Amino acid sequence: RSGWPGQTITKYVGQTQAKQTTTTQQQTTLITLSNANAQYGTRKVLKTVNLSIVKGELIGIIGVTGSGKTTLLNMITGTLTPTTGTVMLTGTLGIAPQRPALHDHLTVQENIDYAATLYNVPLKDRRTEELLRLTGTEKERNTIVETLSPGTKKRVDIACALIHQPSILILDEPLADIDPTAREHLWQLLHTINHKGTTILITSHLVDELSHHCTRITALKGGTLINLGTKEELSAIYTQHYEVRITAPPEETKTLLATIPQTLPYTAFERDDTTILATQHPHELLAHLATESSKTGHSNVTLTLQQPTLSEVFEDIVT
Repeated sequence: RSGWPGQTITKYVGQTQAKQTTTTQQQTTLITLSNANAQYGTRKVLKTVNLSIVKGELIGIIGVTGSGKTTLLNMITGTLTPTTGTVMLTGTLGIAPQRPALHDHLTVQENIDYAATLYNVPLKDRRTEELLRLTGTEKERNTIVETLSPGTKKRVDIACALIHQPSILILDEPLADIDPTAREHLWQLLHTINHKGTTILITSHLVDELSHHCTRITALKGGTLINLGTKEELSAIYTQHYEVRITAPPEETKTLLATIPQTLPYTAFERDDTTILATQHPHELLAHLATESSKTGHSNVTLTLQQPTLSEVFEDIVT
């Protein structure tokens, strides 16, 4: 009925049967990208992407606009064939794009029922009531979609994406264009869905929220994925350098920096009227600056020592 040739269908059925005899770890791996590349003409959008996602994870992909996040999701969903490399998918997909794929002139319930027809979900198997309760849109069931807030539209779009009980839910920038309260409600919904067994892959540029909510996160920069891991694992990799922060008038900061010996190497940058020194010798550098500051009698100099947050690290990595 889909128009696929019989030989192709037989091939995929054979692959499914073969996977049933693999190990437990292989059975729980739902998405695998191996050396996947995407190229438009001479422009390389994705470069040698390797990614493995197992059942039950909530994976976050961080990247600025134009970094290739949507292209990556298009490869996973099959709407884009990789130029080279392979994409393997085990399970069914539910997709909620960045702009909700809803019919504005229909009600919330009508949109969910329409999505069910697209996935050939029989009337007896439709979970419209369950999804309305799950997404907290029961009161809006008879409301025309175009009158809803952006946050409520996101939740309705997710309900439509779940109508066929997919094993994987893919969300492209679901946190964009909604207020903090709506984002918190959305995260509560995603955690509920994830705890019910659905694997979730989400893209966003909101580093703090992804690092707080996702089981594993990665950054996408220049078409390349940078280290996938937990918040703690990535912190261990990227935050080996502590930061000594100097808050002082520019001339006094310049004077202090001039006293630092070559035996205490550092990298300096400015942020919010504060000079930040990234160093592998934080305590020695802080002690030196404190001593020099007391010698000159600078009373309006503030020195602090801290480890950079994962948000700051990723901000430096992806921009």
